[in-house]
Amino acid sequence: MAWPNPFRRRNEHTRYRWGYTFQLTEDHLTQEETHPLKYSYDILGEKALEKLDALSPSSHSLVSRKVPLLEETPNEKQPASPEASKENKTVMVAKRDLYVLLRDNAQTDPVLDELWSEANAVPSIMRLAQTRPDYYDVGQYGVPINDLDCIATIGTFSATLIWLSLPRQGIFVTKQEAADYIHLWRYVAYLMGTPSSFFETPEKAKSIMEILLLHEVNPSDTSRVLANNVIQCLMAQPPSYASKSFLEVNSRWLNGNELCDSLGLGRPGVYYWCLMGDRRKIKALRKIFWAVIIESKGGLGAETTFDFKYVPDFSKMTQMEDPEESGLKHPGVERRNLQAFIIGCGFLAVCGYVGLRVTGSLFSTMRNWVM
Repeated sequence: MAWPNPFRRRNEHTRYRWGYTFQLTEDHLTQEETHPLKYSYDILGEKALEKLDALSPSSHSLVSRKVPLLEETPNEKQPASPEASKENKTVMVAKRDLYVLLRDNAQTDPVLDELWSEANAVPSIMRLAQTRPDYYDVGQYGVPINDLDCIATIGTFSATLIWLSLPRQGIFVTKQEAADYIHLWRYVAYLMGTPSSFFETPEKAKSIMEILLLHEVNPSDTSRVLANNVIQCLMAQPPSYASKSFLEVNSRWLNGNELCDSLGLGRPGVYYWCLMGDRRKIKALRKIFWAVIIESKGGLGAETTFDFKYVPDFSKMTQMEDPEESGLKHPGVERRNLQAFIIGCGFLAVCGYVGLRVTGSLFSTMRNWVM
């Protein structure tokens, strides 16, 4: 959790947003400069997909096709006789592989060649804004998958992690580590067709993160629904079996009270904040996340090997999940932290008692010596 710095110098360039304080510099974009990015986007992927569709129509799965039988001759294959042609055989035609299709035809078309050269693949959902204006507000959010959204996505996984998320957990990276990590995500931005100039240096990446935090992070009703649903779906799940209040205090520890209040998350009592005092949390979280995602009963078991296909339903909006506190039915992270807290308090109490006894004895000895 971020604690205020009483020694920080403040002036007319100081900005505060969601528990984060920074200084505006000439490297920070103005709101007028970031707004046009909501209406610009990469179109190369869309053009290339149209070309690939013309070469090979889309096929979502294996399809059955009946083809005429051929009669084999020693020299060549000839069409079957009229009687035999009445019988057809069924063959399975595999669905297309866009990567192979692009690779094999890159030299035949300038658009495909450009995409192959840049290794750029950005999906397009532009028709959504035209066909369902009530579902998506272009005036407020810009065109779907716009440059600003893509920049924010790259920043969330890079700059936000380095200068916001990790420091609030007591983890501080070196300058070289920050530079290397930003360089990695600049390459990811390039592959995604996202403007990568904002991640040329750690300083530029930090500046764009701060400007987006200042102007673009404004929780909406949908944000509150999603935040609540994330808490609900993680509650009482193995292996940690954490309660809703424990998950909420974790969220407040990482994101700050101001943002969590705006998201409508609950305010747990002192008891749960005491459980957060376990310094083994950082090490334990690594094991917990791996266990939950990979090794748990409902986990992946291994890295996924199947295709994910999202089929949106535009007639349905995400709803708020019903609050359901299941309690601690299984021993988990809270019981472990509670045990550590009790042991810690007991240890401090014993140390305090011993300290008082030793101090009292010293004072008594000194007093007798003086007298």
